[in-house]
Amino acid sequence: HFTGGEPLLRPGKLFELLNAVEPYHDGSIGLATNGFWGGSSAEAKKMVGDLLRGGVDGISLSIDVFHQQTVPFEAVRNAALAISAEGMSDRCWLITSLLPDDQKDAEGLNHKSLEMVAEISGETGIPVAKPEVRSIGRGSEIAKTEESGIPMGPCRDLACCLGETGPFNPRMVWIDPPGNVLICYGISIGAILKDSLQYVLDTYNPRLDPILSRLADRGPFGLYEFATELGRLTPGGDYRDECDLCFHSRRALQSQFPDTLRPAVSYPDS
Repeated sequence: HFTGGEPLLRPGKLFELLNAVEPYHDGSIGLATNGFWGGSSAEAKKMVGDLLRGGVDGISLSIDVFHQQTVPFEAVRNAALAISAEGMSDRCWLITSLLPDDQKDAEGLNHKSLEMVAEISGETGIPVAKPEVRSIGRGSEIAKTEESGIPMGPCRDLACCLGETGPFNPRMVWIDPPGNVLICYGISIGAILKDSLQYVLDTYNPRLDPILSRLADRGPFGLYEFATELGRLTPGGDYRDECDLCFHSRRALQSQFPDTLRPAVSYPDS
């Protein structure tokens, strides 16, 4: 699954990465994008065609009040219509990120997001996914952390993204614009512009990595303990959930483990 940031800001780099993956992968290839490239119907049609020829067979389009602050609604609509015209609706998603109910203005903002996505879904038949904004990265500026202490649960979000299998048997990986192979945003297991995708997957062993092994054994709390033991994170504090704890622990450790915790842009102020 190719992701970003926005992977189509540099389409030449994206197609370079697709070419690097193609010889070693015979499964599904997905792409996450905000649809900014749908400035006109013709532009959207050309891009969708180029992506199909490049091997992409599933596209996730983001549409909500957060993305539409910078991306015109009509651009996403054109992108969705081009996807539908290619007969891809059943292999694609419209992603609308919703605020948790306890957040300020959640009801009104979520209503606007749902109205926008319903309009495009109704026109195109593309199904809708409604993930909750998580308090990590830039999302931490939107979904504010409530006082909840130190969560001690397992790595639920990572396991869910990996098809309920956890870090030992991932069913899916992400590839970002620099070519990092990620099992979660900001956790790299290799780089396909350095080694082949097949090599990265064949040599993947979380037990050999101090970050992944702790995540596998004790979840985000294991990373929190590791960061505090190394003096990288002050003990205590309040975290919204396990994902929030994991992000802050990884951000504290990023400069010490840059090969695993990359790209660095995933960890602002680290």
